[in-house]
Amino acid sequence: MKYFYNLIFIILFFSKNAMSSVETSVICADKDKNWQWLSNGNQRVSGIWGIAQTNHFYSYYYFLPEGGIDKIKELKNECIQQFGINFIYPQPSDHYFQNWSVFATDKKNIYPGHVSFLSSNYRFIIF
Repeated sequence: MKYFYNLIFIILFFSKNAMSSVETSVICADKDKNWQWLSNGNQRVSGIWGIAQTNHFYSYYYFLPEGGIDKIKELKNECIQQFGINFIYPQPSDHYFQNWSVFATDKKNIYPGHVSFLSSNYRFIIF
């Protein structure tokens, strides 16, 4: 039954986001998970949300920004300029979920940052 719910969740998630690019806000985080909204929450990035399965039990969200690694590096520099050298992790945030998501250039190349793993029973485990 849990596989059925996973399938429904993935279909609904991707049907909403796979058709076209969406926009997300950006937060800047340090290694201790302190964070600030980049440009007071007004910085928006276009791209596509994805979900990656780490094994049979856990998955996490990532965001593929238009502009790829160059855009991610630009956001990192803006984070450092606005909040100091400790805020080295630009991370996507859509205001609706309170979990940590990461930027990526593709499904296998995840940019460093904090991530919340979603377990198969839909409980968040934050690392």
